[in-house]
Amino acid sequence: MELQKEINSLQSGIIARKTYLKETDYKAIKEAETGVAMLSEVKDERQFARDEINRLEYEVSMLEEQLKNKKEDEDEITE
Repeated sequence: MELQKEINSLQSGIIARKTYLKETDYKAIKEAETGVAMLSEVKDERQFARDEINRLEYEVSMLEEQLKNKKEDEDEITE
């Protein structure tokens, strides 16, 4: 079940980054609606969060595939 623990850990990271994006959405909306620029640091952090979400989601999908294959292998052995 080590794979599942790793998947859970990565998913926690995804949730944390999505939470950050939600918490700063108002800044992006304010910029879009009023033209008041948000700090470049916030833009950079938001982009980093999106990049990390994509990377982590890819890693989760790879680990889930490994977990699926492992379970299938175990099922074949018990048959």
